[in-house]
Amino acid sequence: MRKPSGYWTKERCLEEALKYNSRVEIRKGCLGAYKSIKRNGWSEELFSHMEYIQKPKGYWTKERCLELALNYNSRAEFTKQHYDAYRASKRAGWLDEICSHMEKRTWKVDGWNKEECRKEALKYDNRGEFWKKSSGASAYAQRNGFLDEICSHMKERFMWTKEGCLEVALKYDSRGEFQLKQGACYQGATRNGWIDEVCSHMVPVGSRYERCIYACEFPDKSVYIGLTYNFKKRMAKRKKDERDTVTLYNKKTGLEYKEIQLTDYIDRLGAKDKEGEYVDRYKSEGWTILNKAKTGGLGSCETMWTYEICKEEALKYETRGELRKGRPSCYGTISKRGWLDDLCSHTVVNEKRKLPNYWTYEICKEEALKYETRGVFAKKSGSCYNLACTNGWLDNICGHMKQLSRPANYWNKENVMKHARECNSRSEFSERFKRGYIVAMKNGWLDEICSHMKPKTLPKQSIEDLFE
Repeated sequence: MRKPSGYWTKERCLEEALKYNSRVEIRKGCLGAYKSIKRNGWSEELFSHMEYIQKPKGYWTKERCLELALNYNSRAEFTKQHYDAYRASKRAGWLDEICSHMEKRTWKVDGWNKEECRKEALKYDNRGEFWKKSSGASAYAQRNGFLDEICSHMKERFMWTKEGCLEVALKYDSRGEFQLKQGACYQGATRNGWIDEVCSHMVPVGSRYERCIYACEFPDKSVYIGLTYNFKKRMAKRKKDERDTVTLYNKKTGLEYKEIQLTDYIDRLGAKDKEGEYVDRYKSEGWTILNKAKTGGLGSCETMWTYEICKEEALKYETRGELRKGRPSCYGTISKRGWLDDLCSHTVVNEKRKLPNYWTYEICKEEALKYETRGVFAKKSGSCYNLACTNGWLDNICGHMKQLSRPANYWNKENVMKHARECNSRSEFSERFKRGYIVAMKNGWLDEICSHMKPKTLPKQSIEDLFE
C-alpha cells in the first residue's frame, strides 16, 4: 500500500533498512524507503551495516562474458539481465564477437526504399513479426502506402466475420457489457459497420447523464416510482436487497408486483422533473405511493460537472493538456459529453506534439545537436531520445556530447590518491570526490592517502569555558 507523504522519516527508514543485508534487497523489498534514504542523503549512515558487493577489477574476462551471453537470444535481454557484463564487453571491444549468435534488429541510417522494404518483408510470416523485428521498414512502407503490397505473402491475423460477431454479441444484453468483455469483437463489428445490426437485440441503457422512469405496481393499487440508468439491472438488484421498500412491501403483503418502464432514457435533469409528474398522476388516479424519500434523487451516479461548471473550470487553463492534468474528472466529462470543441475553443493547440513517424534519423541528429549531454537530451526531448535508443542511433547522433560519468573501475588507489592531493582536509575530499572517499574508506587507504592533510584543531579552552 502506498504510504502518505512524509511517512518515511529517518527513524522509520533505519528500522526498515535493518531488515536487509544489501542495497539491492532493500530496493526490491521496499522501494519507498530506499528512495527516501537516497533523496535525503542518509545512504552512508543507514546502509553502513550492509554488504557492498562489487566485482574486483578484471573480473569480467572475455570467457565469463561469453559464457553469460550464450544464454540469451538478443542484446536487449543480455543487457537487462547482466548489465555489468554487457558494459565491460562493450568497453573492451568484445561485444560484437560474443553476441554474434544473437538476432540483430535491422535498421537503416540512410532510410528505406520500396525494393529494400520488399526484401525485408520476405523474411517474416506475419505483420506483427515484421513490425517487431524491422519497424523502420514497416513504418516506411505504411507511410508510403505500399505495406499491403509487400505483405501480401504473409498470413492474415484472425479476422472477425459478421456471423462470428453476431454469435458473440448474442451473449450480452447491452453494448457496454459487450465492449467491456469482448473488445476485439466489438471493434471488428464497429470497423466494418455491423455494430447496429449485431447489437439490435440489446436493450439500450442510460448513463450517469441519462435516466428512465419506472414503476413497480401492486394489485392493491400501491405503487413505487423511481428513476435509474439501467432498468433491468435495477430490478434485479432490488429483489436481492432485503431493506428495499418494494421488497419489504412484497414480503409484508405477499402480493407480486409488475415492473413497468414508463419512459425511454432521457436527460437526467428532465428525468427528475418527470418523476414528480408521474407521482402526481398516480395520486390523482387513486394509487397509494410507497416512496419514502422525496422524488428527484439521482442516486450514486450523480455528478457535479454540469455544462456551466465545466465551462467555468475550462476557462482557467490555456491548453487541453493542462486541463486534463489539473482537472481530469472535468476533462473526462467534457470529452464524454462531446463538449470538447465548444468549451476548449479558447485553448492553445500544443505545437510541440509530433505526428507519428515524425522522428527520422536526420531530424533526431539535428535535435541532438542542441544539447551538450545525454541527460539533458533525454530530459528535454524524451520522444526523440527514446526513438534513437530503440533504433540504435544514439551513439551516432550523440558523438559530440560530453561524457560526465567516470568509467567503471576508475577509483583505483592511484586515482584516489591523485584527487586526494588536491584537497586540504578530509571533509573537502569527501565533499568534492565522494565516491573516491568511500572507496578509500572501504579499502582501508584513507589514513595513508590523507596523511598530508592537516587535522582540524580547536582552540584551547579552560574548564570554566567548557562548563559554560
